[in-house]
Amino acid sequence: IYIVLLIFVNLGFLSVCFLLLHKLIYSGAGTLENNICNGGMVLIASLTDGVLVWRCYMVQRAFGHSRSRLQNVFWILPLCLWVTTMVTGWIGVVTSFTPLAFGSVALMCNVALNVFATTYIVARLVLQRRMSEVCFGPKAPTTQCLRIVAILVESATINVPTSLAAAIGVLMDHEFGGVLAFITICCQSFASVLIIHQVALGRALGQDRIERRDLSGCYETHRSSVVSGSIRHSTFDPSVTDEH
Repeated sequence: IYIVLLIFVNLGFLSVCFLLLHKLIYSGAGTLENNICNGGMVLIASLTDGVLVWRCYMVQRAFGHSRSRLQNVFWILPLCLWVTTMVTGWIGVVTSFTPLAFGSVALMCNVALNVFATTYIVARLVLQRRMSEVCFGPKAPTTQCLRIVAILVESATINVPTSLAAAIGVLMDHEFGGVLAFITICCQSFASVLIIHQVALGRALGQDRIERRDLSGCYETHRSSVVSGSIRHSTFDPSVTDEH
């Protein structure tokens, strides 16, 4: 459902921007056009960043072995950045009072959230893998952690460089930074869809392996029962029955 929602939001946003492209180039952007483009960017960023906050929370909940409440900062900090991004972003859209400042703050919080969440989740999974190897040795089940880390690194190669470029662009030149921010938000959305698709594909493959293993186990059990029945039949001595 989330993938479908995100795809429709992106398609709608890109379609509106394409329809307004001629006017933006030749006539300049008016207040309505700016609000539509900025509102679409804030909406997409809110959806993608919310997923990052949820991932940080789930990773901390799954691998946070210590009962110290200080560890909650690893998902509370992304939550605060997410709320700040949404609040400042929508204020910049609906108000005419220094909208550029609010938009810049929203973009900076978005960049900080993406970099922090990616770094934290990857570092936490790598640490969990090392702890598993120490506890269980070479037979430690680390394949799942490595697969998730690989998926996150793939998305980070798309997400983090564009986010940093947008932040630098906004600091140097607002118009150039605005173009980079548009590209960054679309890349973040694509990276989120990529992660969800890869995870869903991995689950489907894992379920398929489990079903094949179950079918193979049922076949081996049936084969063993048939073989044992044949052995009992072949070792039956009919002379015992004849004597009776």
